[in-house]
Amino acid sequence: MEEKHTLSKSKAQHKIVPVTPKKSPATLKGFGELLTDSWNIFTRMWKRLLGLYVVLYLSIFAVGFLFAMLVGLGLFVVSIFHITGIWPIALLFIGVLVFIVFIAATAILMSVVLIRAIKDREHPISIMESIKEAKKDIVPYYVVSMLTGVVVTIGYTLFIIPGIIFSVWFMFATYEYIYQGKRGFAALQMSKAYMKGRWWSVFWLAVLPGLFIFVASFVLQLIANLGSESAVIGGITIMLRFILNIIATPLYLIYFVLLYENIKSTYMGGDVVLTKKQRNKYIAGIVLGSVMMIVLLGIAAYGMILVASKIPEIEQKFQFDPYGRDHYGEPPIPDSSGPYMPDTPPDY
Repeated sequence: MEEKHTLSKSKAQHKIVPVTPKKSPATLKGFGELLTDSWNIFTRMWKRLLGLYVVLYLSIFAVGFLFAMLVGLGLFVVSIFHITGIWPIALLFIGVLVFIVFIAATAILMSVVLIRAIKDREHPISIMESIKEAKKDIVPYYVVSMLTGVVVTIGYTLFIIPGIIFSVWFMFATYEYIYQGKRGFAALQMSKAYMKGRWWSVFWLAVLPGLFIFVASFVLQLIANLGSESAVIGGITIMLRFILNIIATPLYLIYFVLLYENIKSTYMGGDVVLTKKQRNKYIAGIVLGSVMMIVLLGIAAYGMILVASKIPEIEQKFQFDPYGRDHYGEPPIPDSSGPYMPDTPPDY
């Protein structure tokens, strides 16, 4: 009896209780401070980051080249042996599907490797070891990323503002998986908890880097347009744009990793445990939002088809005839000023 009581007490002690997150202080590092810290990390890590980009992009290029060669070889075999039927199309479809899956997996792997490289910046490992360790994260990271994308897309479809709110709430769901190992809706729920009491602060800190890059690109484009007749100015602007892209891409990622770390370090709430009720709410919201999105897209498509079907009739109705005939091909009715006298009689 005493053993049973002890076991019951032990279970009660280890029972997981959902935690309602407290409001965290709105004060975070400013844009300038985050940008400065990001630049300092970039200057220390640029060789390693560049190496990761080169390896991953070369992998995509190599597979793309191999795919193009196989397609060319397949078309050559089909033309030589006069192969007909569904098999060539089926094989091409399978090949395209495999290629798309590989590209998607490589893009996910690139994101995971780069985020982990920035996360473990104080204890770096080799590039190949980073890629090897990141392989196991492809599927869980993709699931979190996909759920975030679906929720945000539904939000934008439902009159934009919900999409903006969801974008900020779930911005760091994938980072939460990389740093804390939270999967699925649990990562989304934790990311949302971080934003409590400081949504606007995070919103502006997330918008400013993109705005900064946009202004820089706009200035370079303006310089290129003003000096369009000068080959020297055109070449300089192209080079500057290339340098901007090389620097901005990793710097942008470092900035958001540091923003996540700053948000996480200033978070005052406890660990948020996703309950079954909350998970069901997410699923119901995705299902309902998907249905509404399909309905809205269907209505929009029907409207476009309806307008397209009316275009010939509208064009015919407002067609201009130099001899004054209406859209039925008949001459106009003479008015009181006199009979209708065109310069050249129309040929009926």
